[in-house]
Amino acid sequence: MANSNMRIEWVDAAKGIGILMVMFGHNWLDWKYCYYFYSFHMPLFFILAGYTFSDRRAPFEFIKQKAKALLIPYVLFVFCNFVDDKI
Repeated sequence: MANSNMRIEWVDAAKGIGILMVMFGHNWLDWKYCYYFYSFHMPLFFILAGYTFSDRRAPFEFIKQKAKALLIPYVLFVFCNFVDDKI
């Protein structure tokens, strides 16, 4: 793809269908039909996110940045919950 800001129409359409599936599954469908919607819409978002992912950094730099951004708040949250339970 020459331009990284270019939209892919079928990806946008698939995301729209996924959003509608989430809305139907959470609001309007009977529980016996929700299984089919729930088994499909989240994997759809993960697949589309992976398909459109692009990063120019080296893999180790990317992992280091993500670990810092995600693990530090997680460890802080776990520590605060642990302290709160002991008090």
